Amino acid sequence: MAALSGSDNNGGHAIPSATTASFDEPELFAASVTGFEARYLPITRDRRFTRLELPLESGRLVVVTRPPMLFEGAVVADHGVITFQLDHKRTARVNGSSVNADTMARWKKGTEYRAYQQSRLTHCQLFLSDAVAARGWPEPEPGHHVLSIAPNSSAHLRSFVSDVAEVIQSDPARIANPNVLKGMDRSIIGGVDDALSTFVLPSSSLATGRYLAICRRARDYLRESDFRIQSNVEVANACGVHVRTLHNAFIAVLGMSLRQYLLLHRLWLVRGALLRAEAGDLVKSIALDHGFWHLGRFSRLYQSRFGEAPSTTLARRGAIR
Repeated sequence: MAALSGSDNNGGHAIPSATTASFDEPELFAASVTGFEARYLPITRDRRFTRLELPLESGRLVVVTRPPMLFEGAVVADHGVITFQLDHKRTARVNGSSVNADTMARWKKGTEYRAYQQSRLTHCQLFLSDAVAARGWPEPEPGHHVLSIAPNSSAHLRSFVSDVAEVIQSDPARIANPNVLKGMDRSIIGGVDDALSTFVLPSSSLATGRYLAICRRARDYLRESDFRIQSNVEVANACGVHVRTLHNAFIAVLGMSLRQYLLLHRLWLVRGALLRAEAGDLVKSIALDHGFWHLGRFSRLYQSRFGEAPSTTLARRGAIR
């Protein structure tokens, strides 16, 4: 992670520094994340993550670009987080709700989420400080964390954040000026105020809430077995639903079938095991340990997912500890 500024021009008080970072492995990115306990599972060969971070009085502003992926976890930031996309024409689904450039999510500490995005996108997170935790913003109803906001308000807010990111990247010395930081902070928090004043709750959906609960039970069941091969019937029985309902829940919440979800997890578990391998460990043994009994098919799946042979990954053993 690189600091972009940090000189002391405020009468002896340190000026917060912007930082940037990039990651080629989702596990390394996840380990660097604060405010979320999260797991990221890219669904294409693209594994590149970038992050720009700037401390402000209103909170910690984070701009992240992520590859197509599944992601799930929980909010651990004390005062919660506000999130919104910077990409104008791309969408994702979070807890079964569609999110786009004209939506904003308010997450409290302890909120769990399951989501997927099918394209590379950039989004913004504002981890709230004590100063704005009791600002009087409207509270979403339970289960309705995604709010629709007026297009002109969302456009202004996205423009403010994009301008801040551009300044940090092109003229980082400028943020050493406390008046610049104060102006950035007022622009962004004012944009959030304006956007939340226009919010509209989505229509209630009992099915979405039920599907989220099913996916959560399925995830817990699969985790207990380290994501080993399971039949749809076994998982459906563990969740107390029919196979068709289980399938519908996974498609609605995560955008893929249970089989695809399980395969994706197992491939990423293998990759992690290869990168942590000890001297003398073999690709064959690691693959078999994770339930890939047909080694030729496994190699093709791995190559297709990660753009390299399992042996190439193994040669970088020790990259993750």
